[in-house]
Amino acid sequence: MNILLFEDGNYKNLFPLNILRPNFEIKCGVSNLLAKNLIRFPEGSSVSLHVRKTLQEYVISKYPEASINKMDAKKSYVFLNSKVIYSKFFFENLPKAKGDVVLIDKNKTVLYATASGANLKKIAAKVTKGMPLGLVDFKKPKVKVSEYKDKGVKVIEYAWDTLRHLEEELKRELHFLCKDSNTLTHPKAKVAPIVILDDSQGKIYVSEHAVIEPFSYIKGPCFIGKNALVKSGSKIYGPVSIGEGSRVSGEISGCIFHARVNKQHDGFVGNSYFSEFVNLGADTVTSNLKNNYSKVRAKLFKKEYETDLQFLGSIIGDHTKIGINTMLNTGTVIGAFANIAGGGFPEKFVDSFSWYIIGKKPVKYKIPDALKTAEIVMTRRGMKMTKEFEKLIKSKY
Repeated sequence: MNILLFEDGNYKNLFPLNILRPNFEIKCGVSNLLAKNLIRFPEGSSVSLHVRKTLQEYVISKYPEASINKMDAKKSYVFLNSKVIYSKFFFENLPKAKGDVVLIDKNKTVLYATASGANLKKIAAKVTKGMPLGLVDFKKPKVKVSEYKDKGVKVIEYAWDTLRHLEEELKRELHFLCKDSNTLTHPKAKVAPIVILDDSQGKIYVSEHAVIEPFSYIKGPCFIGKNALVKSGSKIYGPVSIGEGSRVSGEISGCIFHARVNKQHDGFVGNSYFSEFVNLGADTVTSNLKNNYSKVRAKLFKKEYETDLQFLGSIIGDHTKIGINTMLNTGTVIGAFANIAGGGFPEKFVDSFSWYIIGKKPVKYKIPDALKTAEIVMTRRGMKMTKEFEKLIKSKY
């Protein structure tokens, strides 16, 4: 089976998680969406990746062996959406109808499609140009469009959907990582004395070279990634996923930490997603529950959305820095490369490349300064800023 994992036209709904990465690199649980789906695709499948034009050069540099934005219109393809977590059951029950088929969810997101003839050539042309695909590209005369209903298939339509599905995905992946154990610590991990690993509510996995300092309490389900640091006195209440190289402290509940996130001080964070190289200053807190216990609304640019979540903290993009004593309201969304300082409550939506002193009007973060800081931060973590990454940042400014 030739699979093309495509990005659809609603990619902006996933702001700020996919500003500097394709949809398939968004995390939900232990791993990202691509890793989850690769183990579920039918054995022997050939997988090609489709990303936005602005990401193409950068993604190719990260995955030099992958087929990216390439299609052979002479071959047959199955089109799958890169923001969807598929179930094994889905692939065991694919439609066997003659002719082209499109499966959508209740919101008309394309989950699965086939195409042939002239339409396949048109789609191939869009893929090679890095143009997003959508229902309009697959819905043609004589093409059967059906709604697919399976709770095992999860669509990450908005950034907060990663938190909606966090516990289920984390428990499923920890089941395979821990196998017959409730808590599994890698032989090269370091867990200090006087650490409580409470697996009564879910499994705990501590990865290679991770360090847990004394007097920490960790309640599962929880994943602690390679080279991660849990500082002394931390209180972690699952579901929590701590990515590779992240450093955490304080009180944490229901969060996803991408790789290399810094939260090394006290302060509560709950039901939040922190992208790569986010830094949280001392006593930064996220509110995750409204005083009236109603569902949280989140704002993307000028529009507010009903999340249907009672618990939702903050969604923060890559390389954003939050100053000390910042209080983030329920449903706060902050873009990439933002700087927030001054203490107190910032607005519930802060765009990328904002230099924001609370109480004053945000100004544009100058790109040379942003890149200089990012290079320092990356070097400290043993990473080098590539020319492709620098070009991507400049294209987003």
